[in-house]
Amino acid sequence: NHGGLSVGRRVLLSGLDGDKKYNGMLATIESISPEGKCNLKLDEGTLLSCTADKLEPLDDIDVTSEDPSVQVESEEKAEHDSRLEAGRKAVARAGSLFQGAASYGFSIFKRFNLEAQEKFSEWQAGVNKLTSRIYTIRYPSSEGYTNKPIDSISRWLLGKYGSSFMVWNLSSRSYDYSKFKNQVVEMKCLAPGMSAQTLFGFVKSVESWLSLDSQNKAVVHCQEPDNVSLAAVTCYLLWSESRFESLDGVLKYISEKKGRNASEILTPTQLRYIRQFSSVLTSGDIIISKQALVLKRAIMNTIPRFSVRNTCKPYLQVLSKGKPIFTGAEMGSKIVRECKSDQGSICFPIGKEIRGEFSIQVCHCLNKRQAVCMVRFGLETSFLDEGIKRLNKSDVDISQKHKEKIEDSWYMDLVFESLPIDAKQGSHWIDSIPKRPAESSHAKCPILAGFFRKQAEELEKISNNTSASREGEGGGHVETGSGSLNTKTVPHAKTGQKKKEQKEQKEQKEQKEQKEQKEQKEQKEQKEQ
Repeated sequence: NHGGLSVGRRVLLSGLDGDKKYNGMLATIESISPEGKCNLKLDEGTLLSCTADKLEPLDDIDVTSEDPSVQVESEEKAEHDSRLEAGRKAVARAGSLFQGAASYGFSIFKRFNLEAQEKFSEWQAGVNKLTSRIYTIRYPSSEGYTNKPIDSISRWLLGKYGSSFMVWNLSSRSYDYSKFKNQVVEMKCLAPGMSAQTLFGFVKSVESWLSLDSQNKAVVHCQEPDNVSLAAVTCYLLWSESRFESLDGVLKYISEKKGRNASEILTPTQLRYIRQFSSVLTSGDIIISKQALVLKRAIMNTIPRFSVRNTCKPYLQVLSKGKPIFTGAEMGSKIVRECKSDQGSICFPIGKEIRGEFSIQVCHCLNKRQAVCMVRFGLETSFLDEGIKRLNKSDVDISQKHKEKIEDSWYMDLVFESLPIDAKQGSHWIDSIPKRPAESSHAKCPILAGFFRKQAEELEKISNNTSASREGEGGGHVETGSGSLNTKTVPHAKTGQKKKEQKEQKEQKEQKEQKEQKEQKEQKEQKEQ
């Protein structure tokens, strides 16, 4: 007997300092050693060894009850159990509070993690949100072994918008459109920018798509850098957004979205096309006449310094629809000569007929096989008149690394002449009806198939009405040979007369054949008789 302890006695573990697990629990003594070491069995069934001085004996229960199944505990044990239960409830409340805080914290972490993943996906796709419904993306190239841009962009678009998006490809290249479920409109743009007429086609196409459903999104891209896409979106905002009263307001908005001045992102040629678009939009005359002019010559003043001797070997190229129609050196020579800076000016005789959009680039010849472009710019004959068109350094596209080699006093004069009266009769408002989209690209998408079918029917109707009105007026049409811009005017009056003669000859031939058949039949009947 150690302090009133004996085998089978109920005890309370109360002397275990710092032990929060077993201190305050009830147990029964299984055995006691002479040294006072007790083997205990806790009420929960766990076996425990403890010295006698750590145990507090409980009073024996001696209460008579009518129902032997009812156990009446002592007041001390009941009070202890109530304290124990209160402690357990407090711990449970603290645990629930901790679980709630942990759940709330995890939800916040999950939300921020999803936002971070979405931002990373947008960064991979090169997404730039210009409005709530218009985005620009990087060129979806399929080059590379891993993390191909086209896969990142496709994953982001399909995961975020499903089928409620349309991609406008403004580059000069094609790619695997099936990555975007063939929801791609191909509007190939040749350098150095989109003309006003092409821009009107773009804005009408985007407007048609966005008006189909309020959830539809327009995604625009070109090749690097993205200034062509920005130029196209700028014109669309000017066309559709009533909040922008002028072009300056749109350019300011684009500058805020890009974090850079729009005039630094867009090239002078693109800014010129945007201003032409704005002027046509303001005047209300959306149909642009592709008048033809003759570019007689180009005169470059102030020789660029592209060699160590402050000289250059210049030659000039004129391109129409991306193909060169003229290439020549100084004074029409086929040999590129070195020009000194004190020469003053260089004349390039051209003498080519140009219609619609065209571009000019002046190159410096490094050797027989290599050249570098010094200056490049684009113009459109619809916005030009007969006479001299002067372009200063700020009006042309110059690479950043070449700007120091061209002085601020540099300028180029283009001399234009109008066509003769008979050649003017061959001008058309619509050159040709655009072909239907290829089976491999747009025809697989039912939305695009209907859109382009309707567009082709409208264009065909306009073209037929235009041709009928011109035939009634006795106008002419133009025959253009491949590889050149030399035109041959064929009056509609002569063409109609020729068709009439052919028809009369055909009728005479048919009458002659009928007459011969009749005579043969009569001869056969006479012979039988």
